[in-house]
Amino acid sequence: MNKSIKKSFLFLGLLFICATAYGDHHKSNWSFKKETDKTSLYFEGQLVTSFHPAAENKPALHPLIASDGQDLTRAYPFSSREGEKTDHPHHTGVWFTHGDVNGLDFWHNGRGKPGEIVEQSFTTKTQNNQAIATGTYAWKNSQTQDVLLKSKRIITFTRHKDDILLDFEIVLTAQDEDVIFGDTKEGSFALRLHPMMDAKKKDDKGTMLNSNGGSGKGIWGKKAKWVAYGGENKSGKNYSISVFDHPQNLRHPTTWHARDYGLLAANPFGLSYYIDKNTNGDHTIEAQKSLTFKYRILVQAQKTDAKNIEEHYKHYIQN
Repeated sequence: MNKSIKKSFLFLGLLFICATAYGDHHKSNWSFKKETDKTSLYFEGQLVTSFHPAAENKPALHPLIASDGQDLTRAYPFSSREGEKTDHPHHTGVWFTHGDVNGLDFWHNGRGKPGEIVEQSFTTKTQNNQAIATGTYAWKNSQTQDVLLKSKRIITFTRHKDDILLDFEIVLTAQDEDVIFGDTKEGSFALRLHPMMDAKKKDDKGTMLNSNGGSGKGIWGKKAKWVAYGGENKSGKNYSISVFDHPQNLRHPTTWHARDYGLLAANPFGLSYYIDKNTNGDHTIEAQKSLTFKYRILVQAQKTDAKNIEEHYKHYIQN
């Protein structure tokens, strides 16, 4: 074998070694597992969340777990937890719906004129330090099965040190008729949090903050770029969970259906409740047209820090 051929084989061998090493180094630490009635997401073998295609009348994520294994969502209605309230059974972890879509109620389950959101497809993939889950859904009249609109939901998960980031892109597309998202406080991009984040009673240790310096139950209905809840578990460990409203969203900065019993929801539609009764928050998506929402959830195993959250928010809107 002459020297030039030997050099070629050596070069190819080095390329193979480098490519193999590079691939191993960038192998994702995320993994999905398909189960009977849900798909679960893990980071280095620890559960982060599960995707439920039909939680009550809609898809939902539950639980939502911090980097150290602490669940930050209420257990009910998926399971029970000692001392935990069982109010509002339609509060199902993390979800997106609305209480008045062409007169149908997708927020509650079985109340009034009910709607349901039915999963049509669900795919997952991992790449480097990301996990991506994509679902498509039909928003139906529960009684007639007519489809008002279809939606596509893309959730990208990233782990940065001990912080977990969930980036949501939700595309709503009206079908054969115009679709009106009506003015109601019952919506829309929502989380129901662990009772350690409650801030209702005097002995509750939960905190509620927004980007304008507001705190406590006074942030309900107010406009803000972000809202953060904090709490302390029985072991004295602090946690924080924040929701960011993207500047491209309708009526940014959005108004917030933020309750002191653990409901945290971004709702740009309920303006007559949040602003004043003479303001109409209805919004129409014309037939065959789309409306897109983007949100980020920041999960932190630390005490809520407004300055830190604001830095995270600035990074969010720059990317």
